[in-house]
Amino acid sequence: GPMMTHVLLVEDSLDRVQWFATALDRLGRTYDVTHDPDTAIRWLAEGRVYADLYLDHDLGHEPRTGRDVATWLIAHPDVLPMLMITTHTVNTVSGPKIEQELLAAGRFARWLPFTQLVAERPGWSRMGGINGWVMLHG
Repeated sequence: GPMMTHVLLVEDSLDRVQWFATALDRLGRTYDVTHDPDTAIRWLAEGRVYADLYLDHDLGHEPRTGRDVATWLIAHPDVLPMLMITTHTVNTVSGPKIEQELLAAGRFARWLPFTQLVAERPGWSRMGGINGWVMLHG
């Protein structure tokens, strides 16, 4: 159903949110967006179904960050085990760290800095799920 393409975007920059909204609309993808990691966790805990998570790290809610969402998912492996998690932070410390923690826990994860996402915009079909991931991890 349509929920299988639903996206969760955790981002505090209005410019980035607008960029994602434009790209997702073009792809016919529906999405929920929040800048609050605890709201994202609540939506996941409530059972909202997402195919993809796009996660920023520094969200203006310190000490809470995007990493808290990743940590929650690691602690709840039964929640959306096929979720495709992209950490799009440009933070070169937290990005790879979050990716490695998620991968070590058996999650599908990649660090793809926002600047690289923008540069690869013609290849946005890779947002479509597992096929794009096979190429990325392949």
